[in-house]
Amino acid sequence: MWAITSPLKAALGVARRIAEGRLGDAEGIRLRGEFGQLLRALRAMAGHLARTVQTIKVSSDAILNASSQIADGNTDLSAGARRQAASLEETAASMDELILSRFAAIGIMCAWQRSLPTRRRSRPIPAWPRSSR
Repeated sequence: MWAITSPLKAALGVARRIAEGRLGDAEGIRLRGEFGQLLRALRAMAGHLARTVQTIKVSSDAILNASSQIADGNTDLSAGARRQAASLEETAASMDELILSRFAAIGIMCAWQRSLPTRRRSRPIPAWPRSSR
């Protein structure tokens, strides 16, 4: 009876440790026969599971690092886009001011030339065209 229960208890112990997540625990029991094969298979399974878990951990750390770098890049890109948009808005406002000041200057010049006596003008200056809005 001991020949069956002792190896079976050892195999159950290895299976319990695997179930508890203790994948690196090794037991020094050496058995022959089918129970020995079962125990060696369970230990091999625990070793493979431990390596798989380690690989997953390393991969998840790499993914976390990469996603953090992507988030930082997106933040930098967004800040750059906001700065460019603000600069473009300032440029557009400056262009509007420049155009309006030129139109005003042209209007003043046309009005001044119209106020001159007709004999001094070589040709009449038309009135400033009105927008069709």
